[in-house]
Amino acid sequence: MGTTPDRFPGEREEDVGIILKEQGDQPIVEGEIRNVNGVLRGRDDSGNFNLRDGEPVPKGTSFPGSPANGDLFYRNDLNLLFHYDGSRSKWLSVTTFGMSGYRNLVAGVGLVYLDGFSATNGVKMPHAGTLISFSVKNNTAVTRDVKIYKWDGVATTLLGTLSLVAESEKYTDSADADFGEGDSLTIAVDFTAGSGALNDAFVLAEVAWRVA
Repeated sequence: MGTTPDRFPGEREEDVGIILKEQGDQPIVEGEIRNVNGVLRGRDDSGNFNLRDGEPVPKGTSFPGSPANGDLFYRNDLNLLFHYDGSRSKWLSVTTFGMSGYRNLVAGVGLVYLDGFSATNGVKMPHAGTLISFSVKNNTAVTRDVKIYKWDGVATTLLGTLSLVAESEKYTDSADADFGEGDSLTIAVDFTAGSGALNDAFVLAEVAWRVA
């Protein structure tokens, strides 16, 4: 039976027990990444990420060929851990980034951007990536399209649309739209069709990093 380690702040004793069980009762040492499913044990003395069975996560400066869904790979050149997303057929970062937009009243003609955004002014992306999910919440039911665009310094391109149809909220977790490093993401409501003004509209988008 392994020695029970000290818990991190906020970590429950039962979680530690699950980790130990998943990892064959091996004690967890300082610097390891804890996961109640025991998927990653963190870095070893050689700087490798280890799976729960002790096998290092492959690493390098280019992804391996013929990946399977859920495969892990650590890119030394980017200092990022990736997984292969079989549903999108691409390597995406395990770490994701969220961006949001809000406006207390959205009404007008054509495209009306949420506060802080415009056609050429959005959140500049530090890496190439993929829009993987987004959600919209409004305090009244409307019939409008909420759209996310990218601005690459030359042209604006639509990345995704959520169509509210007599609804106050909606989300998708199956978005799959790429953008480049340095592109700006913006959020707008399309008033060319539909009905209703948006009140206290909030949009949350999630992206994962990728290698262009």
